[in-house]
Amino acid sequence: MDFQEEKYAKGATRYDQRIRNTFPFYETIHPTMNAMLRGLVRSDGQLLIVGAGTGAEILEFGKTNPDWRFLGVDPAQPMLDLAKEKIETAGLSQRAAFFKGYVDDLPTVTLYDGATLGMVIHFVADDGTKLKLLRAIASHLKPGAPLVLMDAYGDLTTPESQLLLAAWKHQQNLAGLKWEQVESGMKERMQGIHFVSGTRIEQLLAEAGFHRVQRFFQIFMLGGWIAFRA
Repeated sequence: MDFQEEKYAKGATRYDQRIRNTFPFYETIHPTMNAMLRGLVRSDGQLLIVGAGTGAEILEFGKTNPDWRFLGVDPAQPMLDLAKEKIETAGLSQRAAFFKGYVDDLPTVTLYDGATLGMVIHFVADDGTKLKLLRAIASHLKPGAPLVLMDAYGDLTTPESQLLLAAWKHQQNLAGLKWEQVESGMKERMQGIHFVSGTRIEQLLAEAGFHRVQRFFQIFMLGGWIAFRA
C-alpha cells in the first residue's frame, strides 16, 4: 500500500464519524432522500448512486425497498471496500454492484430509473466540471427519471450565507465538538470546497438536461433538490 492508498484507507475508516461531526443532523439525510424517491421509482427499479462512499444510501434504500437494485459509483476503492462490507453484513449484496471510477466512465448500456448525488458536488469546481458531472448523470437516466441531489451550498460573500455558516458551526459545538475543533475542521474543509448558491445549482441542473427542479430540504447550508431527466 503506497502513501496515497494508505491516506484514502484511513480516510474511509474515519469518514462515517467525521461526517457526523460535521453534520450533526446527518441521520436525517438518507431517510429524506428515500422518502422523495419511493413514490417516484418503480418497485423493481434500478438506481444509480453517484458518490456511493461507504454505502449509506444503499443501506437506507435497500432495507425499505426490497426489490430495488443499485449501482454505486465512487473513485475511491477504500470507500467502496467499506461499503461492500456493510452491505454484505446487511444482506443486500445480491442487489448492489459497484463501479470504481467516475460516471463518465460508465458504459451507456443501462439507463436507470433514478439517481442520487449526495455530498459530492461541493468538491467539484464550477469551471464546467460541475455541469459535466450533472450531464453525465443525465445521460444514464431514463427520460422522466428523478435525480435527488443533496449537498452543502451557499454564496459565502453574502450575509445570508455567513449567518447560516455561523449557525452550522454552533450546532457542531452544541453536538459535542470543542470550538477549536469546529474552527480548525471548517477551515481545513473550506480549502477543498467549491460552494455555489442554490440558484446556481438549479441553473446547472437545468443546463444539464433536467427540469421540474425543486428544493425540498434545507438545514443551515445543506440543501436537497429533486429534478427530473427531461
